[in-house]
Amino acid sequence: MEQKKYKQINTKTPEIQEMILSYQIGGVAYELSQRLEISPALALDLFYRSKTCAQLHDKRTGLYLMSNGYIADDFIYEKQKGY
Repeated sequence: MEQKKYKQINTKTPEIQEMILSYQIGGVAYELSQRLEISPALALDLFYRSKTCAQLHDKRTGLYLMSNGYIADDFIYEKQKGY
């Protein structure tokens, strides 16, 4: 059986990077909703308003390289400390 050849996609374009980040944010919101026993919509809203989310959007922090669980931990720590 012959393998199909797929066109290489440039994952470095701003559009693709935004899609990847949006997917990651959804995963973090889901993780938070499970841990905090709140709706995914509320978790997403709380996360979008956080410093952790701002850091996730800042490529210099490297936070985007971390797992959803790690980012959720960061968010919870931020809220516990009142930042």
